[in-house]
Amino acid sequence: MLVAVLHFPAMHHAYGSAVLNNLYLFVDFFFVLSGFVIAHSYRERLKSKTDVERFLVRRFGRVWPLHVAMIAAFALVEVAKWVLVAGAGLQANTAPFDPSGQAPLAALPANIFLAHGLGVLPRLSWDHPSWSISAEFWSYVLFALIFLVCAARWRLGAIAVLMAVAAVELIAHATHGMDATYDWGFARCVIGFGAGVIVEDLRRTIPAPTQASTARLEWPAVLMMFVYIGMAGTGPLSFAAPLVFAFVVYVFSFEAGPVSQLLRRGPVQALGRWSYSIYMVHALLVTVFLLAASAVQKPLGRELVDLLPGGARVVGHIDPAILDLALFGYLIAVVVAARFTYRMIETPGRTFFNGLAERVVAQNPDRRQAA
Repeated sequence: MLVAVLHFPAMHHAYGSAVLNNLYLFVDFFFVLSGFVIAHSYRERLKSKTDVERFLVRRFGRVWPLHVAMIAAFALVEVAKWVLVAGAGLQANTAPFDPSGQAPLAALPANIFLAHGLGVLPRLSWDHPSWSISAEFWSYVLFALIFLVCAARWRLGAIAVLMAVAAVELIAHATHGMDATYDWGFARCVIGFGAGVIVEDLRRTIPAPTQASTARLEWPAVLMMFVYIGMAGTGPLSFAAPLVFAFVVYVFSFEAGPVSQLLRRGPVQALGRWSYSIYMVHALLVTVFLLAASAVQKPLGRELVDLLPGGARVVGHIDPAILDLALFGYLIAVVVAARFTYRMIETPGRTFFNGLAERVVAQNPDRRQAA
């Protein structure tokens, strides 16, 4: 939800604040948390080639169906834009499927096949936030291969080496600190995902602190996290994000304190279930919001959309209080849309690919015997 707030292109009262601008770092929180959860779920379940095949099919089925559905939705928006521009004479900031716009056809194959977070494209395109899903999927592949080919005592060492190599590459080449996406986003993900795997190992192997001590750490951990985010920017301090979030994930893995009690509430649990959909659908609603603002400029006789340095567009020239309400309405729309895509795309897609993973094993006698 915070990433969705970050990407809302309007000059509301929080627009431009340090904390808001640095909310991009919550993608690194996602990477660390994902590494922790995957290690916790699969550490003892990746013992053969068959296990790895099943794991990768299941993980592909977890992220790809909604991803490709959102690409299709963006394509429909571009078609609708073409109809409105050509048929109704409405204005658009970029032409439909413009090579310099959001949905260039040349970038479509890399996006469809989850390669767009590997540095193969010159910029973000289509569903912009999904670069991290590409990086995440290929981190799954690395994780599975390490657990398949490395003896248990060497696994953390192999992960630490990969993290070190990724950190050197990221620090040496990233031009916006930790805010690497289409270019060095995979290296960024390897660092965060690996940190989560290591935290999970520490969680299992070192003596656990008392429940009271971890409970007392929850609010300080949240405060520390937001203070850090407000200070990090895109400079050298931003590279510490995986370490900060690793500590936060460790503290909350015990689920012992008052914040954990809040997180068990039904509405928050629902947001957790819909979180992937929230992350994936919000950019589409941002696009629709910008198109709507562009479309009403001519009837209103005033400019609403400003082009910022770097090519970003933002809605302004309106009372910030009105844009505060627009932000609130946008977030409601994101949650409603996410609930729909979770039920209609995520869940059926995951069920299909989970069944496919089991059929792949069941239909091959050698694989069945190995399993």
